[in-house]
This record gives sequence, structure tokens and C-alpha cells, in this order.
Amino acid sequence: MPSLRGNTHDLGQHQPVVGADVDAVGIPVEQEGEQQPDVRVVAIVPRPGRVRAAMTWHRTSLAKASSIGLLAVIARGLVQLGVNITGWTSGAYEGPAMEHSLAEAMAHGFNGVTFTPTWYTNETGDSGPVPDAYLTPTDASLVHAAAMASELGLAVTLKPHVDLPDYSRWRGELDPPDRKRWWSAYAEMIGHYADLAQGMGAAVLVVGTELERLTGPDDEAYWRELIDAVRVRFDGLLTYATNELGDPERVRFWDALDYIGVNVYPQLAVEAAAVPSPQQLIAAWVGPVGCLRDLHERWRRPLLITEIGYRSSPRALHEPGDWVRGGADDPTRQAAAYEAALSVLAGQRWIVGLNWWDWPSDLDGAAHDLTGYSPYGRPAAAVARKWNRRLAAVEPTGNAVPFVSIVVPVRDGEKTIRDCVEALLSSEHPEQRREIVVVDNGSKDRTAAIVRAMPVRYVHEARIGRSHARNRGVNESRGEIIAFTDADCIADPAWIPRLVEAFAPPEVSAVAGEILAATPRTGAQRFMAQHAPRWQSVVLRLPEPFAITANVAFRRQVFGSVGLFDPEFVTAEDVDFGWRFFAAGLNMVYAPGATVAHRLRPTVWQLFRQQVGLGYGRVLLHERHGVPSGYAIPTWEDIGDNVRAVSRSLRGRGAEDEFAFALYTVLVNLSLRTGAIMRNVVRSASEVRAT
Repeated sequence: MPSLRGNTHDLGQHQPVVGADVDAVGIPVEQEGEQQPDVRVVAIVPRPGRVRAAMTWHRTSLAKASSIGLLAVIARGLVQLGVNITGWTSGAYEGPAMEHSLAEAMAHGFNGVTFTPTWYTNETGDSGPVPDAYLTPTDASLVHAAAMASELGLAVTLKPHVDLPDYSRWRGELDPPDRKRWWSAYAEMIGHYADLAQGMGAAVLVVGTELERLTGPDDEAYWRELIDAVRVRFDGLLTYATNELGDPERVRFWDALDYIGVNVYPQLAVEAAAVPSPQQLIAAWVGPVGCLRDLHERWRRPLLITEIGYRSSPRALHEPGDWVRGGADDPTRQAAAYEAALSVLAGQRWIVGLNWWDWPSDLDGAAHDLTGYSPYGRPAAAVARKWNRRLAAVEPTGNAVPFVSIVVPVRDGEKTIRDCVEALLSSEHPEQRREIVVVDNGSKDRTAAIVRAMPVRYVHEARIGRSHARNRGVNESRGEIIAFTDADCIADPAWIPRLVEAFAPPEVSAVAGEILAATPRTGAQRFMAQHAPRWQSVVLRLPEPFAITANVAFRRQVFGSVGLFDPEFVTAEDVDFGWRFFAAGLNMVYAPGATVAHRLRPTVWQLFRQQVGLGYGRVLLHERHGVPSGYAIPTWEDIGDNVRAVSRSLRGRGAEDEFAFALYTVLVNLSLRTGAIMRNVVRSASEVRAT
């Protein structure tokens, strides 16, 4: 429930950029953070008759990947799309009105419901919370509502509240002087609902809501004792619902819970003027998303938005937490806020769900509240329904045709990106079971304009580096399979179907397709085409194999076991990732029929720059992994042999093609050696500065 304070969150360093343009601000999806030994992967799965939460554990212990940020949640993002079903009478959760409310929630595409029974206390809180005979929904009505929800396939969350009978103060300001007495009464209340949640098959229990003055250091031990006691009585998932985004250190018991729960009511405008543009509303989420990400990264827990909402009111955008003052009905602002929130939050893969405030147990009765939070019967409900169906469409629920996300990183690719995307759009894989995510890594040419004019997802990643771009693509994507190609590649129409076919055995974690050379037109291209006509098969046969990311696909879970691409590798990031992949004991299949044609570097200068980068990356690989036999740096002796081969060709001892091949071999090996020297210089300089 929104606080009586009626203002925006204190966001600390993450203040909202109200009125800014989204292109100038950007909202990153996942920041790399410190690797943790345990990563929880949580998905809420409703099932007929009894709803339970499925929790999977992934443990990561790759010593050489200690500096690589891991996805803390390898889910599909927004697994739970729910509503808070509110009722303020003893019989609120039973009868035809309740049945109608649940049926409408399901019809709008929601897959979860949160029930909010409220107990009451006096102004000082010294009486402790107690149920009210007229205002607190009965246990029988809750059990009845949960049973109906389960029959409809809706996951159930139980979120008990504490309030004053007259709502004269916000619950977050409760600061009872007799803590021991308060906690005794509160533990009795939560223990009661833990038993009820267990009996009715709830998926999640919220052990507290917005009790902000009761979550400081002096109360931490009480919370931990309470959580331990609840786990004995309830075997589902636990969270606490905080309202204080700007103080991530205030709640210090997140590690004892399964989710970080947050009630989110961010300010999206500065005044009740004209409705901001969609871009401005999205930009206003920069601060709140930063705060949410800080919580996630600090505690390495999935984040569940326990409440989010906007009134149908002129105050909806600049005073989203004010539920007291009235005004005219303004459904346009409410719908715009819903669209912006879902546009942003659907891309945050560490957020496992959100629950709108509110969806009354009596929808018809609530229709008289013209400026309330409920979206029902208003344009905002249509926005939520659209997004619910869009997100549900990509869940891997046993569909014979998996949903595939195709990630294409690009930087200054105006000459090739159009052909690349057009080829992907011609894929034989069903259009409704794929998405194309083009990640623009700071292009300064016309790349952005070209991509935005095409029916694909355009994402801007300001941090330069192919690892950053690919990681952003992973986090933005929604598919159960993530396929990578490059902006200078042309995929065969059967590329994705043939990759997907190879994933049929469940033990297959990755599939590498073949990289063919596009028709060579220059000497540099002819050399590389001759040097490695089927480059993927070459690297897969090395003593230390890997897959080139111009043509490879992974199950999403791989990134939970292996980690993301390491940004320290400005090149050779796919080699490092491949070695970590195989070190984790995962299986990769080679699918030679899944092909892309690669446009090779056309000029000598471009080839030189490419190979210098590879040489730099090889030294990084040696530093991280040792010196592998199949990926060594050419020695000066090797280069000398190459020069002598050129000399022999000049003296007429070789054919013209042999001379050209020998000359380019010198160029490539000299480039690799140059890159290695550059890396050694950079490392030496860093060591000097460190001393």
C-alpha cells in the first residue's frame, strides 16, 4: 500500500532523471558484480490444486572466473505477473465478487495474486497487532480465495499488513517503545499466517510490510529469529516488503530470505503538467532501477516487486504515493505509467516478478473510486494485459518449438548491419518463437538509425567492448536459447532451425554452427578464406576447444553455471568463455549444417588491426589460463621462417598464389606478435604504477 507521505522514494545517489530523454540516459539491465559462491534461481510455478514454488540451486566455483559477474537470477525475468487483491472487511475474500475478481485477473493474463489481510495496532504500537472483527478478512475467506485461485492456476502470495484503525499514520512510522512486547505479538501474528499459508498452499509468504522503523540494527535479531521460526512452519518462499529504496543498508536480513521484496512507487514527473513522452517516463526510471539493482547486487538475491501502482489521477506521475487527496479521473496518466514501468522492468532479468496495487476483491464496488489505484476497466488494464500476454508467450512451458533470442553486437556497422538483420528476418524459425536483439556498442555512424527502422529490438550499450555488448544482449533477451552472430555475418535461413534441432538431447548445453567465408573480393579476403574455410571446425578440434561467437547458441542456464563474458578481454572473449564452458563439464554439439557466411576484413589495414587485437587477447588468455598448446603467440623465429618463404617466392620458386599466401602469413603473424607486445607493455606499465 502506498505510504501516507505521498512523495517519491529517497533514492540517494540514484535520483530520478525526470523529464530527461531516454537515449541520453539509458537504463542498463545488469551490472557485473562480485561473484558469489551460491546463486539462487527461483521460479514461481502454479499447479492445479496446490501451488508451490520451485527453487533450483546453482553453485559456481570456477576459481579462474572469480572476477566475472554472474547473473544472480537465471530466470526469464518477470516470472510472476500478479496483482494485490485488497479487501477491508471480514468477508472480503469470499462470495461471488471475489470469484469474479479472480476470474478477471486470470482473463487479464496475470499468473499470481497476493492477499493482504490486515491486523491493527494503536498509535504507539505498544498494544501489538491484533485482528479486527469487522476489518480483518477471516481465515475461512482466505482459504476459500486461495482454493479458487489455485483452481484457476494462479500462484498465491500471502502478505499480512499492520495498520492503525483510522490510517492516521503510515505503518512505517510505527516505533513501539516496548520492543519485546511488540515482537511477541507480531511473531504470534506472522506465525498464525505461516500456518495458514502452509495449509492453503501459498507459494510466498511476506513476513513484513513497510515496517521501516522496525528494521534497523536494534531489531535485526528479532527478524532473524522470526524468519527461522516461520521456516519451521512454512516450506514456501519468504520475503519482506520494504519501501525504503534509498537506504539499502537499513534492512540487513535479506540473506535470511529468498527474495528481496520492494514496494515501488517512483516519481515520474515533477508536476501535473502535460503527460511526459514515453521516452521521458522511461528515463525517469533510471534512479529507481539503480536502487533496485544496488539491492540485488549487494545481497545477491532475486528481487520481487511486492507492490507497484499508479492512480488514475492528475497526481499519478508526480505524487504516486499520495492515495489521500482526490482530483479528476485521469486514466491517460495511469496507462502511460503502466507502459513505462513494464517497458523498463520487463528487461531487468534479476527482477522475478511484480504485483500491481491494487486489484480489489470487489471490482464493481471499487469502480466508484474514480481516482483509485485499480486499473480495472481503464486503459491501464489493457496495457497490463498486453504485456502479460507478451511475456507469457516466451516462457518455456514445454512448447515443441523453443523460443530463441538472437543477439547481434555491432559497432559502426552501417555497411553490413542491414544485410545481417534482413537475413535473420528471413529465418525459417517461426516468427512468434524468436526475437532479434541488436546491441549497439557506441556506434558513431548510421547504425542506430538503420536498426531502429527495422522490426527488431534495438539496445544501446555505452560501455565499449564486445563482452559488454554480448552481456547486455543476454540480459535483454527472453529466450530459453540464446544464439549469437556478428553484424558482418549473413545467416542461412535454416540457421536457427538447425541449431535448435541439435538441442534435442537435454544434456546438450550449447550448439556451434559453421562459419563460412563470404565470397572473397580482395586479396586479404582470399587469404583468410583459404587459411580457414570452415573456421569453427578448426577451433573445435584444438586441444583446448572453444566456439567462435559468430555462430553459437547456448541454453540460458549456461550463464548461471559459467558466468558472463569477461569484459577484461577486449578480444578473445569467446575463447575465455569457451574454456570456462568446457571446464564446467558442459556439453557442446557441432552442427555443420547451421551456417553463417562471414564477410572477412577487406583491406590489409583492417586485417592487421584485427590480428593485433587477437594477439593482445592471446596474452590475456595466457595470463588467465596458462599457455595452451593450440593458441600460442608466433615467435620471432616463426616470423623469420615466414619472411624466408616470401623471399623464395620472390626469386621465382613459388606460384603467385603461394607468394601472396606467404606475404599475408607474415602480416598475420607480425600482427599477432605486435598485439602481444602491446599487452605486455600495458601490463608492465600497470605493475610500475602499482609499485
